[in-house]
Amino acid sequence: MKSMTTGLLRYLEVLVVSFEKPPLYEICLAAIGFLTFSLYYRLFGQHVGYLAIGFFCGVLLALKLVPALVRRLLPFSETAQKCWANHRLLGKRYDSYQLRKLFWIGLGLLGHIAMSGNFVGLEVLLAMTCLLLGGIGWLVWQKKGIRDSECRD
Repeated sequence: MKSMTTGLLRYLEVLVVSFEKPPLYEICLAAIGFLTFSLYYRLFGQHVGYLAIGFFCGVLLALKLVPALVRRLLPFSETAQKCWANHRLLGKRYDSYQLRKLFWIGLGLLGHIAMSGNFVGLEVLLAMTCLLLGGIGWLVWQKKGIRDSECRD
């Protein structure tokens, strides 16, 4: 039984770590962006107002808290823990490390806008803001020349 549990945890670790490797990581972020307003509409209806901004901020907060909770609750290997610690350190040192995520989320939001055909309003503003800030973060990250791929390869 113990080896089965260990095997399952190892498989789960490989699965979780694989979600942080390009291009799957970027695809997941874009999918989150794409699904954000679909979920919002299902929960709160079609009215997009200040509640939508709060909901969007809640999604961004969940992107930080859920992985932290999973890492704390499950016994991942020392290698995976060191990798995640390195990512957290990069995030604390460089704002551009975190801002890059907004670019992919913005692309997902833009995809949702294109599918819905609603090219006005708060959704467009949020998508453009994410694309702009994420693009700036990506450019700054590239200019600094820092690599974060040692754990992702």
